[in-house]
Amino acid sequence: MTPKTTLKAIASSLVSVLVVLSLGSPANAASCEATRPLSRATVTNDSLEQGGSLTRYSFQAGEGNSSPYESRFTVTKSNLNYTTLTPTTAPYLRDQSQLSLAQGVSALVHVNGDFFDFSSRMPYSAIARGSQLTYSPQVRSKVIGIRSVTASSKSGVLKSSIVKSGGKNFTIYGLNLPVLTGSKTIAYSSTFASSVLPASAASILVVSGKVKTVYQRGTTIRPRLGYVFSAVGSAATNLKKLKVGATFSYRPPVGRIPQLSRDYLTSSGTITNSAGTVLASISAVNFWSQSYSSGAVVFDDKFDATPPKGAATVVVAANGVVTKVYASGSSQSIPSGGKVIQFYGTAQNKISGFVVGSSVTIKLGFTTSSGNSYETVFGIGATLLYRGAVVAPCTGNSDTVRPRTGIGWDDYGNVYVATTTMGRDWYDGGQGGYRVGGSTVHQMADWLRAVGATYAVSLDGGGSTTMLAKLAGDYHRVDLPDGVWIRYIPTGVALISR
Repeated sequence: MTPKTTLKAIASSLVSVLVVLSLGSPANAASCEATRPLSRATVTNDSLEQGGSLTRYSFQAGEGNSSPYESRFTVTKSNLNYTTLTPTTAPYLRDQSQLSLAQGVSALVHVNGDFFDFSSRMPYSAIARGSQLTYSPQVRSKVIGIRSVTASSKSGVLKSSIVKSGGKNFTIYGLNLPVLTGSKTIAYSSTFASSVLPASAASILVVSGKVKTVYQRGTTIRPRLGYVFSAVGSAATNLKKLKVGATFSYRPPVGRIPQLSRDYLTSSGTITNSAGTVLASISAVNFWSQSYSSGAVVFDDKFDATPPKGAATVVVAANGVVTKVYASGSSQSIPSGGKVIQFYGTAQNKISGFVVGSSVTIKLGFTTSSGNSYETVFGIGATLLYRGAVVAPCTGNSDTVRPRTGIGWDDYGNVYVATTTMGRDWYDGGQGGYRVGGSTVHQMADWLRAVGATYAVSLDGGGSTTMLAKLAGDYHRVDLPDGVWIRYIPTGVALISR
């Protein structure tokens, strides 16, 4: 190894160490509440739309952990080629039933979201959709960001391509996709996530552009070389007619897939005039507080109240025209489709750039610590898993057994939505029963890793923890029985179809 190579390797190692240290050191198992293996639990399974699965691991009282109550680990698994995550929100400064939040986005699965202030109902961290903030406090937020990236053979590619062979056109609907249904043909390579391919009615093995083997009843063996093309329904009929040695030239398609990343976000929106001059920087969006740091806070009609009076105030109509300017501040209602900008502290002097009748452009943008841009953002709690290592803390409340909610993901395009609860009617748990049973944060991390996640974060827990799933067309509570009390919350997270 050359000195230059050695220095490069050392630098790479130091970067990895610094990343882990920034997330928290890997948990010392000796100091943590012990995690029982999922093999000790009773398992029930349900199917979800878009090829997803719902699994409940139920432990008898005292079997899941040191708690005297039952424990249930409920986890859904779906693939980001077919689904994605999105935040759900009540009007800011309000809360809403979790069922209505789920119904509002036609969720396949819905769980409670970010931590929030009980008095104001304000979430702790930022929320963005369409790369624009819909909510942001005046401080840096810890978030999951979702962006569209180029799909790989490892993540799977949901994009069609055409292969001509034997005088016929074969539509290949994607590469390394976990769901094979309908009358479709899908290609599989050695990088498919599982060693077992989905069941099929017919398959062919293609190596170096030639058909090597025809499987008249399909195969579930992942190829070591080349591609296996598997088909179901009417698509299998034509695949069976191919002959060994036939040309079958396949070029993997280029597609896109949502990618999840843990990050930190800061509001960096701007208000500019028609000449492009920046009149003010935006420090927060739809954020209510009893006291504000200096800055410009933008309120739109997603905020369900009259914004608090600032040191100076500007009202902007839906068409971007400034309709009112108050140099000493004013309590003004938000016009339909428009915005109220309240200036606090030293930001009051920015009011001089605003003139009634002039046009302004308000961009509710943000910056991130990683430099990544995201289409969707929502707040999170602690990091549980990073590159397959458990980094969840084992101190304080983190090491107490209580209901938990978390989200995990892996490099194969899979996303895991999970809760831990007592698994039965909380009234049977005595006073405050909805806050007993479940797991520690570290146990949640261990169980998410056991089902395949390599990255994971926590969300709010305790009395907020709830999972709703659409089963046979209707929503059911699956972490606890249907009919159990469910807390109203200001924000949740939904798994939806793409």
